Amino acid sequence: MSEPRLEEIELMHPMDHQPFSSPEWVYEFKWDGYRVIASKNGLLTRQKEDATTWFPEIAEPLQTLRGSFIVDGEVCLLDERGVPNFEAMRGRVRRRESGDFVTFCVFDLLFRDGRDLRPLALSSGRNYYASLCQRITRASST
Repeated sequence: MSEPRLEEIELMHPMDHQPFSSPEWVYEFKWDGYRVIASKNGLLTRQKEDATTWFPEIAEPLQTLRGSFIVDGEVCLLDERGVPNFEAMRGRVRRRESGDFVTFCVFDLLFRDGRDLRPLALSSGRNYYASLCQRITRASST
């Protein structure tokens, strides 16, 4: 089984309940950047725009990883304190040039080697995610 094309993945489904209404909710930091899904084939924004050429420093290391995958995350431009600066990020995207260092904050692994991981419990999916992150870190440090 292979992963779907990036354009076929829907993000952010409407909720049928109150947000944070269960003690089982997990809370994470709110990254403020450009939401993208990514694979070896490129980066795609929530509006289905191809962002591969906007962020070559993100796209190129992903191409070196073994196996197939689709990840969901936020491309952010962090200030000197490590806080996302959306205005600076928007300026970089508008200029369509690299220069300002961006960070890809991956928060979900949707598919791995053809397997749909979305139905898995968060803790199970994170095991796959941790394995992929180790490979990304090694690929970007070589």
